[in-house]
Formats: sequence, C-alpha cells, structure tokens
Amino acid sequence: MKKTGPTKRQLQAMDTKSRIFEAAMELGAKIGYESLNINEICNAAGVSVGTFYHYFSSIDAVFQEQYVTFDRYFSAAIEKAPLSGSFFQDIRHLFTLKYEYVSERGPQFIVRQYRGQFSQVETENAFFYSKNRIMHTLLLETLRKGIFQGELKLSAGMTPEFFADSFLVFSRGITVDWALKNANYDLKERGIRMLNIMLQPYLIGQDSTF
Repeated sequence: MKKTGPTKRQLQAMDTKSRIFEAAMELGAKIGYESLNINEICNAAGVSVGTFYHYFSSIDAVFQEQYVTFDRYFSAAIEKAPLSGSFFQDIRHLFTLKYEYVSERGPQFIVRQYRGQFSQVETENAFFYSKNRIMHTLLLETLRKGIFQGELKLSAGMTPEFFADSFLVFSRGITVDWALKNANYDLKERGIRMLNIMLQPYLIGQDSTF
C-alpha cells in the first residue's frame, strides 16, 4: 500500500501552529517571557485570537510545544552524529546535547517553561514525562548496551529503567537550579561533572573524568 504524506490542509495547520510558537519565542526573547500576552503573540504571528485558541489552550500550552521542538532537535543531532562510542562517551553525548540546548534558550525561558508545566499537571502534562520521547529511549538503550558490553554494572535490584529515570530527574533538577540561579555557572560543565560522580560507582574499566 502506497504511503501518503500530510495533506495540504495538514501542512497548513502545522505551519500555522509553528508560526504561533516561533512568534511567541521570538517575542518572549525580546520583551521577556513573563510579559507575553496572547494578543501580542497573535499580532506577531499574523493570526487571529480565535486561531490561537484553535491550536493552543493558553500561553502555557505554547511553552509545552518546546518539548516537541527539543525532540526534533535531538533527533537531528543524533542523526548527524550517531551514538557509537563507549557507554560513557555516549551517555555524556546525550546530556551534552541537552545542556547545550537549554543553555542557548537561557534561564528565564526555563523558569517560564517550568512554571507553565506546573500549571498543567492535571491537563496537558503527559508528553513531558512520556517514556516514548527520544531522550528517554536513547538513554535506556545506552544503559542496556553498557550492561551488555560489560562497561556498566548496576547494583542488585536496580533496573536500567530506574537508572534512566534517575538520570532524567537529576537532569531536570540541575536545569531548574541553573535557571533559578540565573545561569551563574556553566550548565554543561557542571552537569557533566555531576554525571561523572553519579556514574563512577557503576563503571567497569572506564575513565569517567571530564
């Protein structure tokens, strides 16, 4: 059966949603993310308020679209530079990509994004912690590969799934800390150093120095 791509209407919808998102991000970078309002976003995107609400329930929902954007960035980065080194090299590469992405957007964006995340815990929060997202999937694959290749040994009763979740919780924690401290340290440098400390007890015959 011949596969078909998105219809013209679907492509137009994707373009409109993307324009709203990009307008919000560009406007927020100029005037401050806390100062954003829907009318200004619509004017910048060239759409009506009704169109905005067709795609997003609120400004907080616009910020959650950032997770989709991050996953696309991550997929493209891994396609360009596939994981192929040792376990430690690969896991360090995964988190380096994340910290570079976060650092580029800046602390005030992260504060605004997480504030929106908390406001949607009961409604639109599921994608944020989905185990099908690329970061979680690749992290879990890397951990399993490390165990299979004899580069990583977990403690008794500790599963790769638990280890992957632990790394993601740690990563979110340092991201929030960095944002709350207004980026007064290098996120990537400190994040990788802390990653080294976390991994050291579980590595077999590998140098985990930064």
